[in-house]
Amino acid sequence: GRGNSIVFHTASIIDVNESVEYTEMYGVNVKGTQVLLEACIQENVVSFIYTSTIEVMGPNPRGEPIINGSEDTIYDCALKFSYSKTKKEAEQRTLLAHGEVLQNGGRLATCALRPMYIFGEGCRFLLGHMGDGIRNKNVLFRMSVPEALVNPVYVGNVNRIPAA
Repeated sequence: GRGNSIVFHTASIIDVNESVEYTEMYGVNVKGTQVLLEACIQENVVSFIYTSTIEVMGPNPRGEPIINGSEDTIYDCALKFSYSKTKKEAEQRTLLAHGEVLQNGGRLATCALRPMYIFGEGCRFLLGHMGDGIRNKNVLFRMSVPEALVNPVYVGNVNRIPAA
C-alpha cells in the first residue's frame, strides 16, 4: 500500500515442467516485476527486494559446477526453461532499477535474493519427487551430478531472509 518504505516481491509463477504458457509466465514474472518497480518509483518506496532463484545461474553448456560462488561469480549459463529465463529477466530489471530517481528525488535501492530449491507444506514438486522415490524402492532420483552440493531451503526460512 501507499506509504510503505520497502517492497518484498515474492510472487511468481514457478513452472519446472513447461506446463504454463510462456506469455502467461512472462506477464507475471517479468511484466509484474516491472509494474512493481514503476509503482515503487511513483510512490517513493526506497527499497525493493526481489525473490529470484538459483535457476537464473545455469546450467552452463558444459555442466560445470559452481564451487563457492558468490554474486560476483562469472558463470556462462545457457538457460533452457521459461521459468529460469523469465526470472533472470525480472532479476536483471530489478538490479538495473537500483539507483532510479524516485518522485520525491530520493533513490530506489534494489537487490535480488537467489534461494536454492524451496520446499514446504503442499509442495507439488517435492511430493512428486518423494512419490517417485517410493516407487523406486525408497531411492530418490538425482538430477545433478553426484558431487553436487544442493541445499534446499524451507519456505518459512526463505520468508525470514529479507527480514534479517
